[in-house]
Amino acid sequence: MMTWNILNPIMYAIDYWFIHKTNNKHGNRYEGDLQGVERYTNEPTAHGFALSMAAIAAFQGYRFLKTQSWAPDWLKGKSHGVSFAPLHSGGIAMAYKFAF
Repeated sequence: MMTWNILNPIMYAIDYWFIHKTNNKHGNRYEGDLQGVERYTNEPTAHGFALSMAAIAAFQGYRFLKTQSWAPDWLKGKSHGVSFAPLHSGGIAMAYKFAF
């Protein structure tokens, strides 16, 4: 189930950009959600929507893989973190660590 929920949005975006099987035009008609977004708004909005949905799905897939016992150690390592610290002036400092 998780594999389907990750691969489906990615494949849907790939179909919109390259394959055109489920997202295509037939004269004044369209087939597919992304083709409908393109028709009723504009092409850059449809591309942005497809890219954002594929990116979110890829990130969710990465988060899922990090929790698996069979995943390699380099994938499971903690690569980022957020910390907060009080300031003498009464504010709060926020730090973000991203290891690469």
